[in-house]
Amino acid sequence: DFAGLTTATVGLKGNYDQTTLVSIATIIEAGAVVPVIYMPVGNIPGQTKFTFNGVVTDVDVSSPVANKVTWSSNIKSVGNITRATI
Repeated sequence: DFAGLTTATVGLKGNYDQTTLVSIATIIEAGAVVPVIYMPVGNIPGQTKFTFNGVVTDVDVSSPVANKVTWSSNIKSVGNITRATI
């Protein structure tokens, strides 16, 4: 729960896809701030969502295991975190 926090970090991970990794690398190189919408229980009307701007702080691509390559990264908030109802 982000309520009351002044900063947050969101971890992302997935299967390697050249298109996705290139997009993330472009953000890091440009130092761009990206919008983040976090919905803890999904996109369900009446539930809580948190929004903030964040910057990608790192990207890691794993070595292949059984021909599967994965990636992970973190996005750190900058500015205010807003809580709202979907």
